[in-house]
Amino acid sequence: VGAKAAARALSDLAASAARPRALLLALAAPRARPEAGLRAAIGGVRRTARAHGAELVGGDLSLAAGGASLAVSALGSYEGRGTPPA
Repeated sequence: VGAKAAARALSDLAASAARPRALLLALAAPRARPEAGLRAAIGGVRRTARAHGAELVGGDLSLAAGGASLAVSALGSYEGRGTPPA
């Protein structure tokens, strides 16, 4: 789940020819959610970031009622000339 969410965020940077620099992860889960699954999601984000030359640099972890949610934001830089592709 974490790797897929990271890849989707990174694909937006690729579409605009931006170089990945950092990823942020927001993760909310109920207390009953197994820790191993949360760690696996975080690890998936971290591994995917590194595979594309970026790092997981921060975000937010919180307790949530109901189901779990995960959101990944990718930060990059455009080093080309002119306006990045739309």
